[in-house]
Amino acid sequence: GGGAGAPPPPPVDLEPQRQTVYAQVNARFTMTPPKL
Repeated sequence: GGGAGAPPPPPVDLEPQRQTVYAQVNARFTMTPPKL
């Protein structure tokens, strides 16, 4: 078992990359709105 004072496990490497991709996509749509 783990102690109550144990720090939380570090996030997986995929999460930061995924957030970065979403950030780039959102920024791109913000810069150039998609033509619907």
